[in-house]
Amino acid sequence: MKTITAIDERIERLKKQKEELTRKVSLSLYAELSKKLGKDFSPELALSIISSSWKNANEETKEGWKNSASSFHHRKRKKSKNNNPASK
Repeated sequence: MKTITAIDERIERLKKQKEELTRKVSLSLYAELSKKLGKDFSPELALSIISSSWKNANEETKEGWKNSASSFHHRKRKKSKNNNPASK
């Protein structure tokens, strides 16, 4: 039974880590969109732009967006590592 309890505890820790990572990615996305849209920024405007752009884009453009999507995550990870001396 000790093993089952340990596994349950690990699952809970992983769920909390996932929630924290989701929160950090969301905040990074929010900050990037805010910078790009400036004083006109609102979450509703950003969603409207994204929805419209995706709906009207051809498959080649969508694939290009998908392929470049990893640069957002890599750029953010590098910044956070540099800001955290403990991770060096």
